[in-house]
Amino acid sequence: MNLSTIKPSFQEGFFVNPRPAVKHFSAQKSARQNRSILLAVICLGAQTLLLVAKPVIGKQQTNRQAPPSLADTLRTLISTGKSTEALALLSSDRARKTLPTYDRYYLSGRANQELKHNIQALIDYTSAITLKQSFFKAYVNRALVRGALQDFPGAQVDLNAALRIQPNNPEAFLNRGVIMASLNRPRDAIRDFNRAIQLKPNYADAYRNRGIANGLLRNYQEACLDWKTAARLGAADSAPEINQFCSSLPKTSTP
Repeated sequence: MNLSTIKPSFQEGFFVNPRPAVKHFSAQKSARQNRSILLAVICLGAQTLLLVAKPVIGKQQTNRQAPPSLADTLRTLISTGKSTEALALLSSDRARKTLPTYDRYYLSGRANQELKHNIQALIDYTSAITLKQSFFKAYVNRALVRGALQDFPGAQVDLNAALRIQPNNPEAFLNRGVIMASLNRPRDAIRDFNRAIQLKPNYADAYRNRGIANGLLRNYQEACLDWKTAARLGAADSAPEINQFCSSLPKTSTP
C-alpha cells in the first residue's frame, strides 16, 4: 500500500469535491465538527486523511442563572447551523445599539463563513480588524477564509499576526501548520504542530496533522506513531486504514 499525495483543497465549513472516501469520513463526524474542517488531504489506501483546522467562535458566558447576552445568542445560532438567523439578528436595531461595531463585524464574518460566503466573510473580518487591530479571533478566522479562497500566503500572514497577539495559543499553531503543509512546507508544518503539542500535550488534532506532514515527507514510521497517538487521544476516524497501512511497514524507518 502506498501513501500518495493529492492537491490540497481548502474550504472551511464543507468538503470540496468530495470523493467517496471523503464522504465516508464526513458521515462519521458530527455536524459541528464538519463545520470546523479546513481541508488539505492525502490518500492512505482508500481512505482520505484531512488536515484539521479550527475556526474560533468565542466564549459564551458561564453564569447559568443570568439570561444569555445578545452575543451569546448569536454565537449559539452560528454554532448550531442557524447562521442566516444570526445575520438577520445582527442587522437589527438591537444589535446596532448593543454590540460594539467590531464585534458585529466579527460575528457577521463567522456567520458568513459558516454559510460559505467567503468574500463577504473576508470583508467582515477585515472591517473588524481595522476597528480592533489586536483582534486575535478575527485574524485566525480570516486566515481560514483566505485558505478557503486559496490565498495561502495571506493566510500565513494572518496567523503570524495572531501569534504575535497570543504567542502561546495552540490552535493558532495548529492552523498555521495546516497552512504550511498546504504551501508544500511540511517541515515548517511539523515545527508548528510540535509547538501546538508542547502547549497542549493531549492535542489529538495536532498529532493527526503531524502524522500527515510526516507522511508527506515519507517519514512513515513517525507518521504511524502520530496517528496511533491521535487515535488513542480520540481522533479515531480512520483507524482501520491507518492500522492496515502501518502494519505493512518494516520495523525500521525507510531512509
